[in-house]
Amino acid sequence: MPLSEDSEEKKKGKNLEEMPIDEAPKKGEEHNLPKKKGKPKEKAKKTPEGISAETRGAVGGNLSRHHDLRTMALKPLDLKEKLRELKPLICRIAYLLRDEKVPGKDIDGSGFFLDVAGFTSRCEEILRECTQSGERDRGGEMVTDIIRKLWSAIEQIIYDHKGYIDKYSGDAVTVFFLEKNHAQRAARCAQKIQEKVSQMRKEKIGITIGIHTGKFGFALLGDDSGRRFGVVGGEAKKMKAAEKKAGEISQGTTVVTAKTFQCIQSQAPSYRKITSPEGTLYELIGSFNFEGETPERILPPDDDVLSELKFSRSFASHKHYQAIEAKENINNLGTTVTTFLNFVNINEIEETLGEGRRNLFFEIWDVVFREINTIATQYGGIVDKFDEENIMIVFGFPNYNKKDADRAAACILQVAENLPKVVQKIFPDAPLLLKSGTTQGETRNGEFGSKERYDITPIGDPVNTAARIMAGARTGEHLLHTNTCKAISSQAGFATEERNIVGKGKKKRIPCRAILEIKAEAKKEFENELIGREKEFREALEIIQSTETSTLLISSEDGGGKSHFLHEVLKKLRDEKITSHRTECTTHERGTAYAAFRPFLQSLLQPKTDQSINMQQQTVGTLHCNAPTEQTSGENKCGDNQNENDKGDDVVGTRHGAFLQNKNTKTADTSPRHLLHEALKKIDEQNFISLLGPIFDLDIPEDPEITALGPAYCKERTFQIILSLLENKAGALHPFSMGRNGRSAVPTKTEPNAPTSRLTLVFDSIEEMDGLSMELCHYLTKKSKKIKLILVGESPSPHYEKLKKEEKAGTVTIGPL
Repeated sequence: MPLSEDSEEKKKGKNLEEMPIDEAPKKGEEHNLPKKKGKPKEKAKKTPEGISAETRGAVGGNLSRHHDLRTMALKPLDLKEKLRELKPLICRIAYLLRDEKVPGKDIDGSGFFLDVAGFTSRCEEILRECTQSGERDRGGEMVTDIIRKLWSAIEQIIYDHKGYIDKYSGDAVTVFFLEKNHAQRAARCAQKIQEKVSQMRKEKIGITIGIHTGKFGFALLGDDSGRRFGVVGGEAKKMKAAEKKAGEISQGTTVVTAKTFQCIQSQAPSYRKITSPEGTLYELIGSFNFEGETPERILPPDDDVLSELKFSRSFASHKHYQAIEAKENINNLGTTVTTFLNFVNINEIEETLGEGRRNLFFEIWDVVFREINTIATQYGGIVDKFDEENIMIVFGFPNYNKKDADRAAACILQVAENLPKVVQKIFPDAPLLLKSGTTQGETRNGEFGSKERYDITPIGDPVNTAARIMAGARTGEHLLHTNTCKAISSQAGFATEERNIVGKGKKKRIPCRAILEIKAEAKKEFENELIGREKEFREALEIIQSTETSTLLISSEDGGGKSHFLHEVLKKLRDEKITSHRTECTTHERGTAYAAFRPFLQSLLQPKTDQSINMQQQTVGTLHCNAPTEQTSGENKCGDNQNENDKGDDVVGTRHGAFLQNKNTKTADTSPRHLLHEALKKIDEQNFISLLGPIFDLDIPEDPEITALGPAYCKERTFQIILSLLENKAGALHPFSMGRNGRSAVPTKTEPNAPTSRLTLVFDSIEEMDGLSMELCHYLTKKSKKIKLILVGESPSPHYEKLKKEEKAGTVTIGPL
């Protein structure tokens, strides 16, 4: 759990650079800080655009920040300095969910959605004027500067009121306030922001704000290979509805919902009651006086630097690092393809689940994010962000490829095909309905925000247009702007009807067509490739296929692209029908004996069912697969032929995945202890069950005769038994295809002349692996003939350096591009 901010006594003497932005000294308080030696800092000079260098330094996306990020990737820096650069990618509220067993939590608070009024038409006006004068690139820069200057003006007001910036969405920002007097602080902050923006006459912009108070569904989705934080559920939608009503009135308007008004009524200024289909709303008018208690803000935990760095790193895609490594300035104007995907009935699903099954609602969102993130990565895209009912995917960052429009279209169709099936496995009550909007065009791709919180995201008219197209699409429709359709070079099928969407803020209708299909052979061509890593990829496959090696080591520095490289390796194994199970090693399990191996070993005790359906998981290797069990007929093997009389499977969803429970499976005894005894009996090791009990979380008393043999013997014997269990499992396996990323697997019927597949265990982030699991990896590397290990980690690290010395271990190092 993150700590609250330090007391004023602890703050004294703290270096200014180490202080969070909201703790910076106010004017007149500088004398409380230690004085710095050296020459006084010169006052920033005005740039030609009229924005001072000081202002540019206060917001993300400036050249100095990109210089720092590139330096971070190009030369070894102090880990704390790396962490300081990456932490702003995370909203601080995410730390409240980091140790939760489910991917989401309802928290009382207030939030507001701020949008720049008339920004779309303002962008069109600026771009038109600059295009006519032959300075189109200058127009994109002017639009970006307006947004950055706006965020620079309002961010300190948000921090002063102890607010948390959730995300930047082009010309909009979402902010939340928690704990004491959250509604009053939200209303007071909104009023102060309105006053500040009204003074920005030169930019010719105004803003509208909608505020709502309630239990917001904060969600931390994904795992160490990729995470995003945001808010899901209908409560967040209410503040957007309030902002929409404010936009209908005029710029400079703030509208609050009835719940917020109940909290601030006694201190509210004059107001105007509004009746709308969404319920009673209130427009705030005049000054708002609030002098109540203000709570401490959440500070990121000061834990182990490596684990914190790993957590922060998961919020940046590998493509961000590719841009940094290539010394590219990601602030340049470039062509991108933007897709907004909408979950049409997600709010109805939320209502159906109700309060009693709230955790399942967060599980559904986690499954949705993981599946979309996997597919987007497969086709070369990035999941940029998500909100209460949408996900934004970007293609063409940092470099545009002429096939990006093709990739986006293929990705959309793949998501439309896969996602409803995946969700139905854990929520069969109603199908998930989708629609989307996609457009291609020039955007400004950069960092927007502050030193405390910034996003790497594209902004510009094409992003707004994609959102407008998505809003105008019918359920089940996936619309592309006609210009994007023309950019698709593959064998694609489009609807004959051309749709003309009326977009908010658009003077002209948006011409669109629905994408219907892309030929299978063309779709495969657009899957993401390992550009620049072909040599390392070939080496990895040779090591896996070699009979002389039993372990493949994949390493790189932090941010070097290990996750993406592993994704492509596992995809190749899947194509070759090689069985693979993947586990993500985590810091909090470092003190648990055999933590890395437990998920797979414990899966051996799952009662046998007709088939094993495994969802993507937080610790990916927590795999609920079929296990040997005593039955009235048939062999005791994982992957036996199905019993045709078995019917009626129940889907069980958990934070770590989902599996089928068969109602009619006949077993003599399905208790974990009995299943372990039977598994050991097959390898004639049942007398040593006491050694395996702790690994399987079973309360089995120690055997004094075995314990008397000494700890060294017990450990060696445990290794031998685990090896026998794994090789027995490998021998029982029929060839079957891996799921995406190797995170799930669905057995298939044995094909004639199918090759025998070895069991491949994949361990990611081995620098976090517990000691006994690492010793077991050494043992398996030396002794195993049927088990292949793939170990992925950062280099240099003690675990990696020791494993490199094993005779039967092959290494692949991923260096800078």
